[in-house]
This record gives sequence, C-alpha cells and structure tokens, in this order.
Amino acid sequence: MSRVKASLDHKRVPHLVWLVLTILVLLGHSLQSVAGGAYYSLLMQTYTTVDSPPVILENGTVGTSTIYTNKTCAKTSVSGYGYDSVDHNDTDVDSSANIGTHSNFTAQKYGPDLINDTITEEDIGVEPLELWVDGFTADEVLWDEVGASPYLDAIDYATNYIWAAATDNEYEGKFSFANSSDLGTINDVKICVYAMNEAGDNEEIEVYLYNSTGGPYSIVQFAPTAGSWGWYNYSCLSTLPSWTEVNNGQLRVRAEEILGGGNVYIDAALILVNYTGSNYVLDLEVQWTNVDFDETYEELCIKTGAFSGSEDIRVYAWNVSTSDWHFLYNLTANSWNNVSVTDWLNNENFTARFLGGTESGDTSQDSWNIDVTLLHIWTVDTYDYDHVLKINNTVTVPWQIRLKKYADSNINRLENCTIYFHNSTDGASNQIYIQNGVYINQTGSWYDLGSETIYIAMTAQANSTGTSYVRVYLEILTSGTTTYAQYVIAFEIT
Repeated sequence: MSRVKASLDHKRVPHLVWLVLTILVLLGHSLQSVAGGAYYSLLMQTYTTVDSPPVILENGTVGTSTIYTNKTCAKTSVSGYGYDSVDHNDTDVDSSANIGTHSNFTAQKYGPDLINDTITEEDIGVEPLELWVDGFTADEVLWDEVGASPYLDAIDYATNYIWAAATDNEYEGKFSFANSSDLGTINDVKICVYAMNEAGDNEEIEVYLYNSTGGPYSIVQFAPTAGSWGWYNYSCLSTLPSWTEVNNGQLRVRAEEILGGGNVYIDAALILVNYTGSNYVLDLEVQWTNVDFDETYEELCIKTGAFSGSEDIRVYAWNVSTSDWHFLYNLTANSWNNVSVTDWLNNENFTARFLGGTESGDTSQDSWNIDVTLLHIWTVDTYDYDHVLKINNTVTVPWQIRLKKYADSNINRLENCTIYFHNSTDGASNQIYIQNGVYINQTGSWYDLGSETIYIAMTAQANSTGTSYVRVYLEILTSGTTTYAQYVIAFEIT
C-alpha cells in the first residue's frame, strides 16, 4: 500500500496544487497504458490521505477470466451459446455427386472473420431437351380423343390419348409443343411419337410437321408394333433447323389402312433437341458429425459475403427419417442467415446442401461467398452466469463499490445483459443493464463491501452470433468520503 499525505498550509498551496496535478496526470497516463491503473478523485480538504484500496479481483467459478498481476483489472468471458462449426464437405448422402467447387472450404469452419469460401457453379453441359405437347387445335378431328386436351402431353394411357380406325385420310391435329429459351447450337432435332397398333393389326401412322413458314411437311410413315407401346423417333432437322422453327413446330398425324380394319393409338408426343450449350449447376453438401442434437433450440447459421450475380443460392437439410432433402431458405448476401433446423437435426450427423437457384438452362456462372457455416444449439434463450468474478476486501475496513460503464462494442445484438453484485446476506444489486442494444442503466448504486466476499454475476441474451464487449469501471469508495478508485473490468459475451 502506498500513501500520499499533504498538509494544506496556505504558504505551500501553489506547490501542493502542482504536486496534485502531477499525480493526476501520471495516474491518468498509467490508466491508458497499463490495464488496471487506479484513478483517484482528490478533493480539497484540510488534510487528505489517499490510499490504494485493499480490494482485489479474483476468479469466479463461471466463465473464463484473466486477472492481471495487480489484481485491479480483469477480463472475463462468458458464452451462452453452443456453436458447432461445419466439419467436412466430402459426403454423398443422396448418392448424387457434388457439382461445383470450393475455393477454401476451411474458411467456413471459422469466423465470422471476412475470410470467405467462394463456392462456384460448374458447367455440366446440356442434356437433350424434351419439348412435350402442350396444346391442341382441332383443325382436323377425325380421330377419337379420350380424356383432356392436349391428350398427348404425357405417357398416361388409358387416361389421355387419341385413337383411330385405320382407314385412308383420317387426319388429326394440330398439336403444339412447349417452347424453349435456350440459345445453344442445335445439332439434331427429332419428332418422337409414343404409339401402338391394336393386337393383330399392322396399320400405319403418317407424321406431318409445320414450322414458321407453314406446311405440312411429311416426315415419315411407320407401323407401330401390334399390342405393345413404343417410341418412334425420326429426324426432322431440315424442317426445324433453328430455335425459332422448333418453337413454331406443330404436329399432325394421319392413320392409313394397310391390311384390313383395325385401330391405331397415340399416347404421347414430343420434340427432342440435341444441342451444344452451357448449363451452370451448383450442388454441394456439407456435414457436421457428433452433433448435440437433443437441445430445445437448434439453428443453422450461415454468414455470407458478396454474391457475384442475382441467382439465388438455396439451402436444404437432409431428412434422415425420410431420406430426402427439405428446403430451408434462400441465402441473402452480406448478412447472417439463421433458420431453425430442429425438425431435421435428429441425428448426430447433420447434412446441409447448397443448390443453385437455376439448375436448368443456366448459361451464366455464378459464385457466392460464405464466411462461416455453423449450428447454433441451446436449450434456453437467457443465460444466467453466477460467480463470474469475486471482489475481495482484504482488510476489515468497510468500503462501497459500484460499476460504471466506460466503453463497449457490438452491443446491438444484446437483447438483455444485466451485470450485478450479490452476496449471501445483502441480496443483489443491478449495476449495468442493457436492453435491445441500449443502456437502461450505465451506473449502479453503491453497494456495501465489508468483510464478506461479493460476487459479480450477469445474465445475457443475444439475438445473433458474434462477440460483444462491455467495459466498466469498478469504483471503490472509502466509507464516509467522496474519494474513490477506478478499476477496469472487461466483459466479453459470445
């Protein structure tokens, strides 16, 4: 303990004033450069004694604390959340290989720290395009139609189909097809008809096509197999050589008798386009193992960075019970994206899937930055931390203490943060109170510190992941005076 004594003799006042100012300047500089430096408020009295209080900070029993060497400054950390970062990206729970690339998957395991994993779509090329019948114009109706128009839009005999008795000049049409917005290079176009002859018959179907210039243009004449359905595919590139012509294609058919009377049936028809083009796809799985999956609240939390374009990135959860994917949400750029996965986190292994918003005919390659991907798991949403720090008076002289805010960072996420004193006999005294990111109380009431140990405790509730700091002064007042010391405590809430 150090002691400074000053007698206010009127002849020595100027010298004493300079001495006091010098002490204040030195102590103020110490507070800025050395954690835990004490500040004393000196008032003009006939005879003043300034003592360093025999009060020290010690570890409590909750949280992780650092008590500095002079025991007048402390940093204590508490965490009310269970966070489980993603473990790996080499699963294949749906037996479908991953499509797309990670630039740095490890970055998703840590953060948020502005270090991103950029996931990018992969060009898988294009599959032949099926454009099924989607309309019917009854220009010539000599066949019998069964079911609902357009009759040939699916393989669904005997619900929807057309049929005719095979006699000359029985025409039916016209049938139109779905259009396409693809722009790739067309290599071949086929007209495909799903048909059957009645058992024991050998009648023929003649196929006609129209395009933007008119028609009809005869394509082929064929005899379907008797008693068995089958596809009959014929090139029509000369009639439909471009996307314009494909989108204007129309079908008409004619039944022709070959060997006596009989019936012929058509159940479906489509245009098949083989072409060269790009199709950018994203389909990546990530997985957690050994997850604490039986808590009350369970959220998937993804912190994103910038996105390269406007295409959505969708996130799915694997449902172990039904072995399929469940859509969770579309991610938003440059933000936390949190969603409950309580219904799907029912196993120690949890798998999520990133899927592009456009998976067919996507000619633009997109990428998305992911900062961190984690599970947020907890049972209650407000956490009580008793015995975070303890304040020990090493002598029998009584003091008074209080907490006073002096700095903070990232407190907007704190829905409730209350820091308070308590002991076994005098009850609790709320000192610092933050609600919805705003201070309700910045300075506490004086609390008696006798020979009994006092604990600093707190409650915390946050609405998002992150780290918040609340820095306070512990002010220690000599009983019966207005002289106090200020010790520094930093609270870290994660």
